[in-house]
Amino acid sequence: MARYPEMRRPPHPALIALVLLAFVVIGLAAGFGARQLVNGGGVGGPVARATNTANSQRATATNTANATSTSTSVATIVPPSGFSLSLDGVSPNSVAPGQKFTVVVAVLAPGGATPLAGVLCKMGPPQDGGSPLFQQPSQWPAPQVSNAQGEAIWSVQAPTLPAGAYAFTISATGAGDYIYHVDGSITITG
Repeated sequence: MARYPEMRRPPHPALIALVLLAFVVIGLAAGFGARQLVNGGGVGGPVARATNTANSQRATATNTANATSTSTSVATIVPPSGFSLSLDGVSPNSVAPGQKFTVVVAVLAPGGATPLAGVLCKMGPPQDGGSPLFQQPSQWPAPQVSNAQGEAIWSVQAPTLPAGAYAFTISATGAGDYIYHVDGSITITG
């Protein structure tokens, strides 16, 4: 006569629910941890790169070392999504090594008419290629905060580089961690 094993009773429904709940909590924790890594430790909205090219201007500019800033670098607002940056000027647009030049960027509210004060703007290497104005991250000028007229202003000294055009990008982060930028350049003469 064959013997059949005893039938086991299924686990209690509360135990099944508890195991499923544990899987949900572990999954949420893993997702949160991954988001923290991607966002650099912040608990904000999605990180996205938005390029505002409608108002960007390509200016001829010169490479600079020994950059100095003309205002504070503490932001007082995070601008709403849809704000714009525009390069108001690089003056002079052609310099010799060691000569100072000024970069002015305008920060405007959505719609493009109202200046935004208190927005942190950063100058850095070009986003779309080109020879960067500075070769080392530590050489780039300090971030600037837009003034009451919505302008962020840098006074920069041209580094010693071969004659040619050198590029830079000015960027600012708005609500939802969207980053807007405008490109510029300066020409360094022999």
